[in-house]
Amino acid sequence: MATLASNALSQVADVKESLGIDNGVTTHDNMIIRLINAASDAIENYCNRTFASATYTNEEYDGTGANYLVLRQYPITSISSLDFLTSGYDSPSWETIDSDLYSFNADGRLYYKATFTRGFQNWRVTYVAGYSATPDDVAEACVAYVVYSYKKSKSAGIKSERLGEYSVEWFAPTGSSIIKELGLDDILDAYKTPTIASF
Repeated sequence: MATLASNALSQVADVKESLGIDNGVTTHDNMIIRLINAASDAIENYCNRTFASATYTNEEYDGTGANYLVLRQYPITSISSLDFLTSGYDSPSWETIDSDLYSFNADGRLYYKATFTRGFQNWRVTYVAGYSATPDDVAEACVAYVVYSYKKSKSAGIKSERLGEYSVEWFAPTGSSIIKELGLDDILDAYKTPTIASF
């Protein structure tokens, strides 16, 4: 029996409700769980980020010469340390910056009262970021992805079928991702990780 992955963005009960499957019927649970896990991975890959709250230890960043860095994960909950590389990469030595000298916004920006000295991987940050609960619109996007995948797998490619004057509509070949095909990019683009300037 499959189990929901730690990064699952929707629940089995929500998918079953959208599919019209009674929650007490467990016949399809294994497939639904596998599809939720696959959809969650696809959404996180599309957004280039993790949604669940987690600790990121010593993530390294290029100094840009600006007074802020855009961290890879957000919303930021807390920052444990900010360090600057003071010696060569062969035998690195890091100087910890006093916490009074920096602040952050939940949107992923870390601000420094000086500037982030330009360099390659010469800053590192330990911080906590992510959501304690999946945002509702992301969870619904995951449900929509799973429902689509479930129906497609069950219908052998048939999207809809009519008996009177028999007609069949087939799922279109997916030249693009399911996310774009379903228009979920309208929701998920707002959660894409901001572009990180490079050295």
